[in-house]
Amino acid sequence: MAGADSGAGPGTGPRRRWDVALSFAGAQRDYVEQVAAALTARGVRCFYDADEEIDLWGKYLAEELPLIYGEQAAAVVMFVSAEYAARDWTRLERRAVLARAIQERREYVLPTRFDDTPLPGLLPDMSYVDLRKKTPQQLSAMIAAKLADLGITGPPSRLAHTLTGHTGGVKGVAFSPDGRLLATASYDRTARLWDPATGDCLRTITITGRTSLVVGVAFSPDGTLLATASYDNTARLWDPATGDCMRTFTGFHTRGVDGVVFSPDGRLLATADDNDNTARLWDPATGDCLRTITGHVGRVYGVAFSPDGRLLATASDDKTARLWN
Repeated sequence: MAGADSGAGPGTGPRRRWDVALSFAGAQRDYVEQVAAALTARGVRCFYDADEEIDLWGKYLAEELPLIYGEQAAAVVMFVSAEYAARDWTRLERRAVLARAIQERREYVLPTRFDDTPLPGLLPDMSYVDLRKKTPQQLSAMIAAKLADLGITGPPSRLAHTLTGHTGGVKGVAFSPDGRLLATASYDRTARLWDPATGDCLRTITITGRTSLVVGVAFSPDGTLLATASYDNTARLWDPATGDCMRTFTGFHTRGVDGVVFSPDGRLLATADDNDNTARLWDPATGDCLRTITGHVGRVYGVAFSPDGRLLATASDDKTARLWN
């Protein structure tokens, strides 16, 4: 094997079918399956046995597994646990991995641990990743970065997730203050709440009506409210935890609300009107319109507060941005 790889990088040998192979016990399959899916989504050639069920069908695993873990993979992530140390099949994989590691002049075995079970052949001072402190998504990002660092793969993709489900164009996005939620606004008349760590859609908020295209979203500074801007002449406040509508701001805008933002202290909500050339300030607690800001000679598309809340910026198609006290 060493001769076959002579003069080539760790991932370029003729037998390198996989960038990485995952060696684990069945008791941890749920965790490892998420790691495998995340690696595949990043474009990493990952051997995960359940994905190769058709290819492995009818083969002698006692011959095939040492070939995969000892020759065909450019690196192996070993998921150490009490079950891993005790199983016969994982012992077969481990022997192939450790035998190959002796021939390598760089990191080939990438150990991770679900617990502190000693593993024969694995030196106790070898650095490992503690899976009690890592999510599958975090581990997959670390694996991708390590493979890139070893020259096995190119730089890891910067794309973490593609959020799909909207049936119309996505017009606005906003993170919650703690980063645990992402809100999206869409022409499909919905806003959606997502888990940024997994890409899962947690809740869909629907605004009914023919002109209810949702074009803007904003979280309150404490994250307890989500504001939406819609072309049905309204802004609305929602409870992100339940999806319930808490308040509707209406009666002033004449066509569509194109932007929405909370002040840094959460005591004001600003909206932009894309038809009557105004911005408005509201009291989120009562729904009262406190002030109408006029002066633009074109539609107002965006609003933003300064960090101290003393200035409001507006953006318009009259080719100006303006600052207001």
